[in-house]
Amino acid sequence: MACKSVNKVCFVVLNSILFACAIVEIVIAAVIYGRVYALDMLSSLLNASAMIILMTAGVLSLLCSAFGIFGLKLHMRWILFVYLAISVVIFILQVAGFSTAFHSVSSNLVKYLTDAFAEIKSKDDKIFVESSWGKMQKSLSCCGVTGPEELGADKLVKLCDCDMKVTKNCGPKSYYTTGCFNAIIWYASDFTLGAAALSVSMAIIQLVTGVISFVLARNTESVDWAVQQKQEATS
Repeated sequence: MACKSVNKVCFVVLNSILFACAIVEIVIAAVIYGRVYALDMLSSLLNASAMIILMTAGVLSLLCSAFGIFGLKLHMRWILFVYLAISVVIFILQVAGFSTAFHSVSSNLVKYLTDAFAEIKSKDDKIFVESSWGKMQKSLSCCGVTGPEELGADKLVKLCDCDMKVTKNCGPKSYYTTGCFNAIIWYASDFTLGAAALSVSMAIIQLVTGVISFVLARNTESVDWAVQQKQEATS
């Protein structure tokens, strides 16, 4: 009996942690995807599926944790068994998500960005590349590959966005000082590794809660929820 109570407490606590972690995972994955992975300039270099998988796993974890606690409270064995099945799916998604995230950054990123910037500075009119580069700089608050010093001609002034916190007049002195390479590395590598580490932790917790749900389901007698509510109301 004491063991069963401990399992119930652990199940509720771990699912509460999963619920909170799922919210954080969804937000982090959405920010990384929106800021970096969805950009046209980087679509051929970065694997956007990593963030999509992590967001999906986060949403499922969010729903599953609430679903599991609900089933435990109402003594519904079938909900606990469904929870176990969903936990297995989430575990697989988390493993796939952090595995993909660890290998999402291409080794050709520096060369690609340098070539793209050189293409814009060429005499040919590269409307698509120019607009894509501008979109990336605006999204990441960055300028050039390594910084604004790469801008050598007046006609290229429009390529860098300005930090309006510095001055209201957009010019060389108010360009974002961070190069886009460093900004991308921070989001696509450092920040992504953080999301992957969170995913690893959640996968482990999900596995543990899945085992606990199986134990609880085997030792729980199903109760008719309507009858239980009626009894509680009359008592």
